[in-house]
Amino acid sequence: MNIAKNKLRPGRNAILFACFSIPLSLWLAHFILYALDPKSIWWDFYKGPAYWAEILVSIFTGILMYAILFGIINFLSRWVSRKVLFKNNLLVHFVLTTVAVVSAMSLLIYLEDLFYDWFCTDNVPPSPELERAFRSYVIVNLVVAAFVNSFYNAYVFFERWKADITELNKLTILSHELKETALQSELEVLKLQLDPHFLFNNFSTLTQLIQTNKADA
Repeated sequence: MNIAKNKLRPGRNAILFACFSIPLSLWLAHFILYALDPKSIWWDFYKGPAYWAEILVSIFTGILMYAILFGIINFLSRWVSRKVLFKNNLLVHFVLTTVAVVSAMSLLIYLEDLFYDWFCTDNVPPSPELERAFRSYVIVNLVVAAFVNSFYNAYVFFERWKADITELNKLTILSHELKETALQSELEVLKLQLDPHFLFNNFSTLTQLIQTNKADA
């Protein structure tokens, strides 16, 4: 029986997880923002005479940002998992990936802000309300990024645990098979040891009969 090594490789489950988590993360961030401040100046962009192109660009950049973030989370989680120092230390694994993901999300938000400054022709003058709305946007997205990282790492650890259980079951079955094979070998050895004695005893009995009673022999 061949025992495959336990390696976490991105497959169909990871792709499905990404397709599910990316739009959900974007929706969750906007839902939290709206729940915190429904009257924020941030929502005037959607209520006012905004162009559909700008709204579509906003949705596209949000999905792209979280897609890049998911790729970073996926890479970091698997890279840290391969390091012996962090492989079995869940707390260190979580802290390292969370710090890296939050830093990456901060950079993505900064790049997104630069893109909007370049794309939007009607620049809105800075105001305390706009700055407060932007701070809320940054904080909420960082929290969502940390949440997605935690959820994905939990998924990776669950997959690793499931793979370990599967491998342990295979090793247990292999151990039983080896024990059974060893018992069969011992039985065959005992048979080989018993057969000569059985023949020798028969020949001895026959020899004695020949010597004592030729008629019965």
